Amino acid sequence: MSGREQKHWTDDEVDALLEMAGGMPVASIAAELGRTVCSVQIKASRLGVSLDMSAAVWCPSCSTWRTGLDSNGRCPACRMRSLADAMEARWRNETPPDAVSQPAPAPVAKRPPLAVVRAEEAAAVERHRARYNAAKMRLSRARRSGGD
Repeated sequence: MSGREQKHWTDDEVDALLEMAGGMPVASIAAELGRTVCSVQIKASRLGVSLDMSAAVWCPSCSTWRTGLDSNGRCPACRMRSLADAMEARWRNETPPDAVSQPAPAPVAKRPPLAVVRAEEAAAVERHRARYNAAKMRLSRARRSGGD
């Protein structure tokens, strides 16, 4: 380590770095924080924050700098929010104000009556029990005859 004493980052400085990252040049961030460019780059790297301004794109829906927009001009967070709103509105049988167009759902096959389903489940359970009891009986016979 060099002979200089390191200046520790305060929570306010880290918050300011996170706020300015990608929105202004590194030299301006360093001047604003009273740090060296190298110090700002190292801290951003340790925090996993990109300082690349070319990667930042303004999302008009949420008024935030984001890493990319979809074909509708929304960031992934806004797209997920609109999909969630559309699903919630579908549950409530409403139409959301900015619903994302979705393909029509495939027709749902008609379910069999509950009595038929229960009878099929009971038959499956009985088949399982029969196989289990047969295996149990074979093991019991093998143990009695001196096998394993």
